[in-house]
Amino acid sequence: MNRLFRRHLRSLPTLVCSFLYLAFSVVSAHADEKKTIGWIERVSITTEGLTMDAKIDTGADFSSVHAEALRYFDRHGSRWVEFILHDEDNNRRTIQRPLVRMAKIKKKTEGYQQRPVVMLQICIGDATHLAQVNLAQRGHFKYPLLLGRNFLRSRFLVDPGEEYMLDPLCTAN
Repeated sequence: MNRLFRRHLRSLPTLVCSFLYLAFSVVSAHADEKKTIGWIERVSITTEGLTMDAKIDTGADFSSVHAEALRYFDRHGSRWVEFILHDEDNNRRTIQRPLVRMAKIKKKTEGYQQRPVVMLQICIGDATHLAQVNLAQRGHFKYPLLLGRNFLRSRFLVDPGEEYMLDPLCTAN
């Protein structure tokens, strides 16, 4: 029995090292899945071929984009919204999307504001993600698109000291 114990004891360091290697490999692999981005990134809305700057805001729950001339209408029994977006060269694009929901957004001063929410396909780097984005009046802000935690979660790490780390490489659909 003593000999059997010593033989297993000799393999203990190998087992411990193997366990640690596997444990850290899983953590490392998970961290590798997330891309690091800066607090400002150039993104594209791939379905429209629009490129614009986005502020990455980990303090915001939801994403929002500056949209103009909102018009609601019915199509095939569903509620839709038409709106205008501007790209980085200030080119206008009229877009129509199904209305996902109306978001109740708390105002900085007091009360709440209702905003329409649509799905947009957003590209950062070589990754495209479908996201719920509320349509807002952001004309007075420097960046037309704000990407909040609903878009960032489980996908990106944010380095607040960096800007424009990943150019959008996705092609328009």
